[in-house]
Amino acid sequence: MKRKTGAETTAALRHRHADAEAQPVREGLQAWGAAHAPELLEADPEDIPAGLDDRGAEAWEPLFAIADLAGGDWPAQARAAAVALIGDDSDEPGHGARLLAALRHIFAGHEVLATTAILERVNADEELPFGGWRHGDGLDPRGLSRLLKPYNIRPRSVRADGGSKGYRRDQLEDAFARYLPPTVESPAQAAQAAQPASSPEPDVPDVPDVPDKSGGKAEARERPATEAEEAEIERLAAKFGGVAQ
Repeated sequence: MKRKTGAETTAALRHRHADAEAQPVREGLQAWGAAHAPELLEADPEDIPAGLDDRGAEAWEPLFAIADLAGGDWPAQARAAAVALIGDDSDEPGHGARLLAALRHIFAGHEVLATTAILERVNADEELPFGGWRHGDGLDPRGLSRLLKPYNIRPRSVRADGGSKGYRRDQLEDAFARYLPPTVESPAQAAQAAQPASSPEPDVPDVPDVPDKSGGKAEARERPATEAEEAEIERLAAKFGGVAQ
């Protein structure tokens, strides 16, 4: 089961529908449990995974007993599930998510990186706990693989500086989208994105010149004289004996 991304949708769970579909399974499990109750009460499961602490082992023993009695692949699957869900004493809650966040930063600008290059960056980051693991030797390839396994991310053969085993960014993208918050733009990027798109200045129609009230003369725009203006000019010229220009 994976955490859904913001772009994914799932069908709503309706108990009235699910209860009806689960009823035969529930009845079958109840009948099987009642028939094998004496064996389960006396069971003492072996092969407890070494990574489980006392509390984890005690919580998982009844499930191991059921899996052992069921046979087949169930014993191995039950123990693998316990390790994946609880982990060992160095796999504290949140380490997987912190590693994913670090990898998103480390892979910025890279499509593929060797395991050695990744570990060098992860162990050198003083804000992460991994550099102090294994008595100061830091996270190793096996530990990196174990932390990424619950996200269905496994090392591959790659061509990269530092080694032939590593990880590709496209392996990580799904986990980034499901288990990490969206990346946040820097304040400068956010401010730039908020600016409206530039557009050409609109054409402004010509307007008549406004006389300068301070006493200066505003530049007049030349235009042809009207018939009335020409007649007035001729009248003034005849009256004063001048020649109008």
